[in-house]
Amino acid sequence: MLRLRTAVESGSSYVDGLLAPQLPEELMAVMRTIEPKQLDYLVRIPSSGVDMSDFARILDLTPGAATAAADRLVATGLVERRRRDTGDRRRTVLVPRQCVDTLVSAYLAWRSRAVRAGLRDLSPNRRSAIRRLSDAWEQATPAGEGPLTRPASSGEPG
Repeated sequence: MLRLRTAVESGSSYVDGLLAPQLPEELMAVMRTIEPKQLDYLVRIPSSGVDMSDFARILDLTPGAATAAADRLVATGLVERRRRDTGDRRRTVLVPRQCVDTLVSAYLAWRSRAVRAGLRDLSPNRRSAIRRLSDAWEQATPAGEGPLTRPASSGEPG
């Protein structure tokens, strides 16, 4: 079983209010144990894993801050550190556990639905302005690194 913190520490009311109607209870149990920032970090880790230097770069964190973030993710039990097969014991890779793919997919689907629902409430002029902004963002963002996507898995970490 995953080593998970209590729901009280992670602010479960946010999760319960927004996600409960749309996620299976098993995923809700995990969502109640992590912080929203940790979920965003999980979204950015490819399912094949990532080495610490790339993790820091992806999150735009210093190496020390990335190590602290990785420590917190490992403590949740949702990712694990593995030694890289390079002969250098210091090189480790953060690898999400299998359940993370399901969690991330469900979260991204929910987030996409929430954005679409919010857009429906806007006037046609505002929707058009947001569409132009979104198109500009898409052109400026490398493939697979947008706000509603997960990095593609290259098959080999880091």
